[in-house]
Amino acid sequence: MQTPSVPDYQRVVDAITEKINSGELEPGAELPSYNELHVEYDVSVSTVQRAMLVLRAQGLVEGRQGKGTYVTVRPLGGASGASTDGDAGTSAEP
Repeated sequence: MQTPSVPDYQRVVDAITEKINSGELEPGAELPSYNELHVEYDVSVSTVQRAMLVLRAQGLVEGRQGKGTYVTVRPLGGASGASTDGDAGTSAEP
């Protein structure tokens, strides 16, 4: 393989991000277990854990203790899931 090497955890992050962005994994969908992801992507469980930390930091997934990891519900256009300070406090409802 002559292409630049992408770290395994980043490969997992990129693949799951693409599934989320394409709609294959919809908001609220449960991700496969760490063990299933480790088999699917042929990486170690610790690599899957690192990828999940990155996805959580990006606001794409959230872990629920004892329940699993789920795609977050986020507003359209929120590519990183980060909130903007510009609309803070403007949640007045009609």
